[in-house]
Amino acid sequence: MFALDEPLLFCAVVAVAAMHVSQTTASSARTIAETYHTQCIRRLIDLGPEDVLIGKGVALATTCLLRSYEILAEDRDPNRHLMGAFSLASQLRDLLGHPSRGLLLSGFWNYLREDITFSLFGDCPLKMDLDYIPRLQNASSDQDQLNAISLVLGRIINTMIGSTSETAERSWESMLTNVEDWISDLPKHFEPFSRAKLPYLSRLPTVHMLKACHAASRHYCLVSLAVLAVHAQTVIQVNSLLSLISSMELLKGTIATKTDLLEHIGLEICGIAFTSNDPSVLVNSFGPISYCAKYIRTEASRQEVVRHLIASRKATGWPVQQFVSDLQRHWTPNFSA
Repeated sequence: MFALDEPLLFCAVVAVAAMHVSQTTASSARTIAETYHTQCIRRLIDLGPEDVLIGKGVALATTCLLRSYEILAEDRDPNRHLMGAFSLASQLRDLLGHPSRGLLLSGFWNYLREDITFSLFGDCPLKMDLDYIPRLQNASSDQDQLNAISLVLGRIINTMIGSTSETAERSWESMLTNVEDWISDLPKHFEPFSRAKLPYLSRLPTVHMLKACHAASRHYCLVSLAVLAVHAQTVIQVNSLLSLISSMELLKGTIATKTDLLEHIGLEICGIAFTSNDPSVLVNSFGPISYCAKYIRTEASRQEVVRHLIASRKATGWPVQQFVSDLQRHWTPNFSA
């Protein structure tokens, strides 16, 4: 209901919703989407640096929505609004010492997860430096738990992918400890409540999660471990990961090597997403799938991933073909990044 009182945010919501409809059910809605998108851009351009809409978080929420619009519209540069959101989100360093409250902080967490998605697709560091943001303490809600693991993953990406090998090696143990601490504090209801098989998932794990934010949290935990596995430089580090996976029962099956671990993480992430089949879970999973599914070795599982990704466009409206092509290129024998 908040959007009804803020014309800028209202235009963004309608633009994204109409573009989603145009890509999923009625192509004629694209005209409406483009009209409201144009209005939204004009209103953003008119904002001054001290505008109240910036302080209230309306501008940040709007630019995050516009990135979703550009992705759905298959724009040539769907991440241009991510840069605009960065300039707004980076102003929040003094407001993040406690669990999320209000539109402004909600916009920050949404921006961070979009930044993570972009980094996982591109295997690059985040645009945002997270060093100044304190670890979230005493998470009081499921959303706070998701925010906490988002910070953990963001820091791991910046440290492992965005630093020198010496810095990554020096920080590896502390990054793993951050994941361990998050898992240790996690309520039981975040765990899968069932692994009962589904007929349409014959080559992937079936992982039933209670809520969408539980699925996203588990995705981020698993991809955190995948990034650490990729950058593990010693047998001791690999064994630390295997020990954590075993003690916390994060994955099923026999996992004896780093290669096994990366494949099982990729399979589990895909299984969580496609068991849910919820559009919000699917969209949030695309970054983790992009980073982790390339380590899946079994051809039948690969084909099932591709089949479900292509089918997901009907629900999400996302242009997944380039994403699928990138995975298939990674799966090509003798592929070199």
